[in-house]
Amino acid sequence: MNSPRLAVLLLALATPALAQVQAPSPAAPTAPAQAKATAADPREVIRQAVDEVLAVLRDPSLAKSARRPERIEAIRAVVDRVFDWNAMAQSSLGVHWRKLDAGQRKAFVAVFRDVLAAEYVNDFDRFRGDEQVTVDQVQKTGDTRTVQTTVVTHSRERVPVDYAMQRTPEGRWVVHDFSVEGISIVNHYRQSFQRYLTNHSFDELMGTLERRRQVLREAGPAGESGLPMN
Repeated sequence: MNSPRLAVLLLALATPALAQVQAPSPAAPTAPAQAKATAADPREVIRQAVDEVLAVLRDPSLAKSARRPERIEAIRAVVDRVFDWNAMAQSSLGVHWRKLDAGQRKAFVAVFRDVLAAEYVNDFDRFRGDEQVTVDQVQKTGDTRTVQTTVVTHSRERVPVDYAMQRTPEGRWVVHDFSVEGISIVNHYRQSFQRYLTNHSFDELMGTLERRRQVLREAGPAGESGLPMN
């Protein structure tokens, strides 16, 4: 089960963010004011995440292969803060989520998060340094804000990546879905899980995901991508 162009997402979180239109910069805000502004602005949440991941990738002390686990851990910390894995896991499982008890839901979120993130961490190591990301406009649909970005790859291909975000009760904007070239990652996994669960149980799905997580942990940089949904 190969996700559609998901490597582009990781590229988007590994390259400098550029505003499409930049106004004259006012005086630099204080740290508390800046944090408050970022939390209240979904566009700035994405921009800040991009900048933080870029800083990790450009850190010479983390560049060697022996430091890869630390590099990936630092990147995961940023992604885990920005992505609402619980919402993404729930939406990806669709109607089957309602049939699970609290323990099953917690276990599914954990394995879904680990597999989805681990599947594509290898793409971070392909960072060349000349890619760009433009943070474009924000669309409002009900309570959802969709931050539209464009990734300009090393080969100069322009790829749209949109982040659907919602505000938590604490006031933070978090990603609950994203799309690459118009293809929703949540819808992609929902369709795959739905096909699998037509002929298999939830426990079998969990077994498949847990085995995949173990393979990825053992394989490291050499791990193949794609969830085996046979």
